[in-house]
Amino acid sequence: MGKRADWLIFEAVTLAWIVILIVYIIHGAYTTISFISINAKLRRKAWISPPSTIDTPLCLIIPLYKEDEGSIAKTFTSLAEQDYPHDLARTIIVIEQGDDATFNSVNEKLRILKDTGFKTEIIVKPPPRSTKALALNYALTLVKEPVIGIYDGGDVIADSQQLRRAVSLLASGCDGVGMRVIRGGNGIVSTFSWIDTTMWCDVTLPALTCLLRSPLVSGEGLFVRKDAMETLGGFPNSLTEDSHLTLLFAQRGLSMKLLNSTVYEGAPMDLNNLIRQKLRWHRGISFCFRQTIMSKLPIRRKIELTLAYSAPVVLVAISLSFLIIVLGILDPWIIPGFILWWSLFIVISTMTAPIYLTLAKYSIPVRSILLLPFYWFVVGLLTLYAFFSPRISWYRTSKRADFPHS
Repeated sequence: MGKRADWLIFEAVTLAWIVILIVYIIHGAYTTISFISINAKLRRKAWISPPSTIDTPLCLIIPLYKEDEGSIAKTFTSLAEQDYPHDLARTIIVIEQGDDATFNSVNEKLRILKDTGFKTEIIVKPPPRSTKALALNYALTLVKEPVIGIYDGGDVIADSQQLRRAVSLLASGCDGVGMRVIRGGNGIVSTFSWIDTTMWCDVTLPALTCLLRSPLVSGEGLFVRKDAMETLGGFPNSLTEDSHLTLLFAQRGLSMKLLNSTVYEGAPMDLNNLIRQKLRWHRGISFCFRQTIMSKLPIRRKIELTLAYSAPVVLVAISLSFLIIVLGILDPWIIPGFILWWSLFIVISTMTAPIYLTLAKYSIPVRSILLLPFYWFVVGLLTLYAFFSPRISWYRTSKRADFPHS
């Protein structure tokens, strides 16, 4: 009995080291493609700047839930300032039944769109409230226009040509268009979100797009062809319906491109909302990962998408490397030598990651730089929890910072 117990322990430990090794290999793959992305300046290739020459009827869907008047006004004002024939644009605002405060706020601010010629419509979605995709699909049945655009409450558009350019890019032959989405604001937590989204848009996303042909688009500023969504049967009912579209587009042979235009959004104002946001995102991405593994895509395409959906694993590697170094200091004999050195490399690369932002002439508070590795360590632990936690509902970021994007 004792020998069998020892053997089971040995197998469990061996399996644990194999899993850690796989996590480290994924981290190494992302480090490599990020290095290539920076040196090859893939950002210039991934983000496309088409001429804004096409006007076509389009429908903008804005799903709202527990939004304050200020956030609603920001989105409506940004759309009203777009250099697009407003008589060709229709806006459908989706509000959950029972959310009377949001309904009243929308009615109060709707004149911002109406006064500039936008055709507007408010629809109330009956319960249950679960995912954003259900709200979008509820509105999708009312869409007659050939182009659909998605925005959230609180989105701010600095580019007055964004609608024109998105429509023009769709007219060039692609089926979906994603934007740069930058989240930020005042405070340390908001600065962390700004760093995450900036590095994602400047480094990681260009690498996924150019090297792996897998642009993981965001739900804000997302534009799609109506016929493409009809082919898919609507938006996928998952926590991250936007990232899930990449897999569905690949399965149906549809194409997605990135528009060099930015949507700004306030980041989570406090740690509680940041945790809720990360749990939702990473649980959603892990679902996409599993769906990719089970898909019938060609092997090469499946590997590319699997690696793209492995992005949160990089954060897990950071957390594990810190923990392993601590264990190695306490008892170096229990850690394989190459794992310990690999962990040290990951920690050093994590500590030096902000150098890119400095070289790119971004201004970051020193306090945020010093706390950034600890932040990534915590998010890595949250990612582990998200992978194995029970079902996570549509967590909403209820407290967002005011992002002075200009």
